[in-house]
Amino acid sequence: GIARAVVESVAENTSDAVVGALVWGAVAGVPGLLGFRAVNTLDAMVGHRSPRYRRYGWASARLDDLAGWPGARLTAVLTTVAGGDPRGAV
Repeated sequence: GIARAVVESVAENTSDAVVGALVWGAVAGVPGLLGFRAVNTLDAMVGHRSPRYRRYGWASARLDDLAGWPGARLTAVLTTVAGGDPRGAV
């Protein structure tokens, strides 16, 4: 339901906008951070959106998947550690 959608949205946005950017910033400095955000934004704009951008959108979506992988895994670990007792979770 709605709670699940909220949790998924917060998780994805945390991974993409915060943790992923910080990971790439730590690995490659400001150019890495800006490159990661550019790839993420490109995927949001043209990734699989229309037949016109089919190949271009596919490539940007796969590049975003690859670039986001380390940040997504770190986000999962940090969420698990920070989450505490799962019995009270949504």
